[in-house]
Amino acid sequence: MDFDEGMHAFADVQLLSELSPHGSLPNPRTVLAVLLFNAGQARRRVGAFDDASSLYAASQHTLDDEEEDKSLSPVSVASAVVSPLKLQPIIVPILHNIGQLQYRRGRIQEAIDTYSETLRCARIIHGEDHTTVAAALNSLGVLHYHSSSDESDEAMALFQDALRIRVNSLGLNHPDVATTLNNIGRIHVQRDEFDEALQYYEDALRIRGARLGTDSLDYAATAFNAGQSLHQKGEYDRALYLYHEFLRVALVKFTKNHRDVAVVLSGIAQIHQEKKEYDKALELYEESLQAGKAAL
Repeated sequence: MDFDEGMHAFADVQLLSELSPHGSLPNPRTVLAVLLFNAGQARRRVGAFDDASSLYAASQHTLDDEEEDKSLSPVSVASAVVSPLKLQPIIVPILHNIGQLQYRRGRIQEAIDTYSETLRCARIIHGEDHTTVAAALNSLGVLHYHSSSDESDEAMALFQDALRIRVNSLGLNHPDVATTLNNIGRIHVQRDEFDEALQYYEDALRIRGARLGTDSLDYAATAFNAGQSLHQKGEYDRALYLYHEFLRVALVKFTKNHRDVAVVLSGIAQIHQEKKEYDKALELYEESLQAGKAAL
């Protein structure tokens, strides 16, 4: 269930009007980069991920081109000269989307490298405590979480830094804060720290329910995560309620023949089995199996 991780920042097109907030004409290469990026966003929305990836790469290359505008002065960062075109704000969403597609394809180390560059550019362009920096930190945390359980300390540090920026910039009850809270909860689950995980999940669930609605997928995903932690703690009734909350939303968003529906049905079945309600458990296991097969 990767839809709740916060990897889909910068999913919208970029407006050309935002390139010239003070009325000056934007650099022509920057305009071209934005147009290519927006074309990539359009291709991505219809599922043409290879085309989107090529357009993002072309957009990035436009800013990397050696034939730069000579009127722009290079920027020195840590004794290295950085292309002024490369430091246009559009580079952050370009890199973020390149990294997200690498993640989608399972190329975790490539994605880590791309998001590390995203983070570097975001800090130079926007400053240390900007929300674009938090988005890159959160995404890097997700990647380290998936990379290896041995990297949970690195992932936790990245999430905590992202959370600090988001709380300070957006307030305690913003959906992006809930996203990072949810991710921190998953680190605690990875460490078998279920009480700590529940604290973060419950805060995320409250925010997502209030801000996104109880019919949103992100609310449902956190309900499922909290249900898993309660299940591990043996709090079956609360776990069942939250599993059913996920199922209620998933059946509307996905229909019954979806892998995540199969997963939650299996979890519900396991609880009934542990409660020695074997007939109910068997019925649910069969439903889970049917949903899983149909989703293949």
